[in-house]
Amino acid sequence: MAPAGLFGLDWSSGTGLIAGGFLGYGRLDADFGGNRGDYRQSDTSFGGFLGWYGERSWVNAQASYTTLDYDVTRDVRMGVAMRRHEGSTDGSNTSFGVNGGYEFGASALRHGPVAGLLWQAIDVDGFAEDKLSTTALAYSDQSVDSLVGSLGWQARYDAGSWEPYVRATWDHEFEDGQEEVFARLQTLPDLEYAVPGVDFDDDFGTLVLGARFDVLGFAADLGARTTVGQGRCQRHRRVRQPRRQLLSAPVPAAGVAPPACGRIDFRSRAGVVQW
Repeated sequence: MAPAGLFGLDWSSGTGLIAGGFLGYGRLDADFGGNRGDYRQSDTSFGGFLGWYGERSWVNAQASYTTLDYDVTRDVRMGVAMRRHEGSTDGSNTSFGVNGGYEFGASALRHGPVAGLLWQAIDVDGFAEDKLSTTALAYSDQSVDSLVGSLGWQARYDAGSWEPYVRATWDHEFEDGQEEVFARLQTLPDLEYAVPGVDFDDDFGTLVLGARFDVLGFAADLGARTTVGQGRCQRHRRVRQPRRQLLSAPVPAAGVAPPACGRIDFRSRAGVVQW
């Protein structure tokens, strides 16, 4: 589950041009699966946007910077015994997005095509686990670049006091993911593990459902989003690691959730203005 909230202010020129800024906070609690531990990611974002909205067509651009905080718990099972290691690290996500669309319909129901492009640069600092022992690991810095193009259709209905909407897009990732993620034993710092990175499908779908309404004079937006068809598979390549496998869970790659079939979704903080 990944709840997130965002607050923003905008200014209108009266001729269709809108500019503004926003602040956001989100949290993700995820499980590695197989009783191998879990992690929590929290992120704080700030940014700005600029858009133009005509009678039927619209286009906007957004830029944001996000600070990331990770708390990781890794369980190592050795027969009936179990060791638990914990660690924390920080990171950042710099993103820039462009969206545009066109609407058909002259009544309360409006719908039309949408397209977008989102670039992200994600960095996560290296860190070392606590409780120094033969199973305690240290992780190197990680960096990931992402460029996602989206094409789809959206619809909204003006019901007066509120406005429900739905958007479905086909998305394509143009950048390659991490082929390997590196870690090392703290008791043998010269011995480095190379773990295959989690490989996601380059093509997937995104579905967004929500509603807009007014609360105490402010425009509110409540919704949910999910990705579909973004399966993962392990890369088939040789890695440098000793015969005895001490890693009980994949190393969390920057911007990627190893236990789930989808990326840790920073894009929700970039989608401030979509209409």
